Amino acid sequence: MINFLLYLPIVYLVFATLLILYRITLHPLAKFPGPKIAAATKWYEFYYDCIKGGGGLFSYEIDRMHEIYGPIVRISPHEIHVEDPTWMDTLYPGPGPVRDKYAPSAHMSGVPQGTFGTVDHYIHRQRRSAVKMFVSKRTVQTFQPQICSTVELLCRELTHFAKTSETFECSIFFLAWATDSVAKYLENSTYGLLDDVGRRQDWQATVDQVVELTPLVKQFSAIMPFVLKVPGWLMQAVSPKMNLVLLMHKVCFDLLSFPQSAEESFRNPHETGAFDSIKAQKYLSLHISSLNPGSLSLKPDLDIPFSDKIDAYRAILSSSLPDIDKEPDRVAQEVLTLLVGGSATTMRVMTRIVYHVASTPKVLRRLTEVLDTIMPEMTSHPELEELEREEYVVSFTHITT
Repeated sequence: MINFLLYLPIVYLVFATLLILYRITLHPLAKFPGPKIAAATKWYEFYYDCIKGGGGLFSYEIDRMHEIYGPIVRISPHEIHVEDPTWMDTLYPGPGPVRDKYAPSAHMSGVPQGTFGTVDHYIHRQRRSAVKMFVSKRTVQTFQPQICSTVELLCRELTHFAKTSETFECSIFFLAWATDSVAKYLENSTYGLLDDVGRRQDWQATVDQVVELTPLVKQFSAIMPFVLKVPGWLMQAVSPKMNLVLLMHKVCFDLLSFPQSAEESFRNPHETGAFDSIKAQKYLSLHISSLNPGSLSLKPDLDIPFSDKIDAYRAILSSSLPDIDKEPDRVAQEVLTLLVGGSATTMRVMTRIVYHVASTPKVLRRLTEVLDTIMPEMTSHPELEELEREEYVVSFTHITT
């Protein structure tokens, strides 16, 4: 046994050497240009994304690679990166060809059971079909009155700063608005972020930590299933940043089983107790068993504030998906994917729009003139079709996105 342990480092060194030689010379991607160290090991990506300059720099390193090696670059042992818009039709050719996802990239979101985290092409297509109605333009248009109501709350908050000439971080308000709107849209519920300064700051910190930890999760994709089982008090002691991500998952669980607890979770984000998965499963199972897939209605003895509009939870539960895809944990991960994906991206687009408009007086004047004709009053609520008829507005939003 002792002799074996003495030889173990030598065996590992020989194996690592042979693996590196294989990746550089015989691997199917060996013919593509790029740094040899990137082709040899993923630690190169780890260094730029998790260590150098505080992390998150690998995308800039990829840009540098393209400047040296051209439009096609091997960025890791298993990946190539293409900087050529004409190749888009090859990568996304339509419904015909089969395209499985690269598992580390798919799982870096921390929701491997959601549609975004699904690797298999056919399973992804099945899961996407259950929620595709929520990302269709037609469905979103039917929700316009509710969106307008949250916009009015947003304008109320921004008007306060305009009157007092105080400076503020607009991205926090845009994220709060987008999250409250998407939560209403998906869950018939709301987090009340626009009404509470503390909650929206906590939510901003949570989303920021998700973005910051994403590169780490990509490198060690097995970390999230473990994290979700760790009690909140322990995770808070070990890694407060990771505990914020745990809180995000917990809130989505709570909204599916007992919506009133979501508010309590936001009040004390740094004092979250143990994540009781058994209790969560119990309540989730009770809630799911109360749903009638035929009528999409709830039993009257459950006091859960769902409206008559179908929400994302019931859309999944009443779909043709197999029972295993209707398990509470997977349903919660699916809705969490839609919630964060729909709110964080909207926040970034809105922040970019405000920055470019505010920093370019000519654009600000032209946009104001166009909007004045469509919205003569502050309380005007133009229909989407009316906005789309204005070419300047449409072209402007396309450029900023």
